[in-house]
Parts: sequence; C-alpha cells; structure tokens
Amino acid sequence: MARLWQHPYVNVFKAFDVTSKATCQQQGNVTEEMDRTIGKRVIKIQGPVSATNFLQLPHPSSHVKSLGLTGAFVYLQVMPLAASHFVIHLDFIVADQTTLRLSLSNMFREPKMLSRVVQYPAPLQSCWSVVCVHVPS
Repeated sequence: MARLWQHPYVNVFKAFDVTSKATCQQQGNVTEEMDRTIGKRVIKIQGPVSATNFLQLPHPSSHVKSLGLTGAFVYLQVMPLAASHFVIHLDFIVADQTTLRLSLSNMFREPKMLSRVVQYPAPLQSCWSVVCVHVPS
C-alpha cells in the first residue's frame, strides 16, 4: 500500500513542501521561482560556496528521517549555472540499513568509491538536463 501513492512517480517538490522551514532546511541563497523554459516551479540555489547554499530534505531536526521513496529510479531535472560548480548528494538507506551517499558533481573527473560515498562525475551543460539514477532494490 505504501507504494501506491508513489505510482508512477513522485514530484518531491509537491509531496514535501519545500517552502516550509519545518519540512526542509534552506541555507544561503535559495529562492523559488517560475522557470518559463520548462513551465515549472523551480528552486534556484546559487552562491560561491556550495556547502553554505543548499536545500536539504527532510529537515535534519524533523521527526521524519526519510522521504520513504521506494522507486527504482531517481530523476533529477537540473540546470547548472554557467561557469559554476555544483554538487548533488543523494543519501540511500540500503538493505542492511546503512546509509550510502551518491554525490554527483561537475568537479569530479572519474567515478570513485570512498567508504560509503560514491562520487560520480556529472559534466552537465548550462541548460535543463534530466539525470536518471537507477537504484536497484
């Protein structure tokens, strides 16, 4: 039954209120705006240091510790700012209940595994792109 509300996909911005300080943590230069190119509400994150400009779901002090998503794919629609570095962290709880972090960035040159972190290069252009990550169960 838990999977039904996620079929065929979940728009995380609609399912989890990203404008609420109770459900997500926003730090630095994070704004919401309507993008005319794709006709969707977007969250724009910019600033010289990515560690101080971010959006985190769920909020670390929330009683909800996981988004509870169960799908086999994660789709991200992103548009990196020209001549800027970006990092996207996705944390997964795997079968043995440990956390695995997948970090996608245009700063990485080759894939690398460090303990429970996978760093993967994402050399995206400064235009809207869809990144698909397969998360086998």
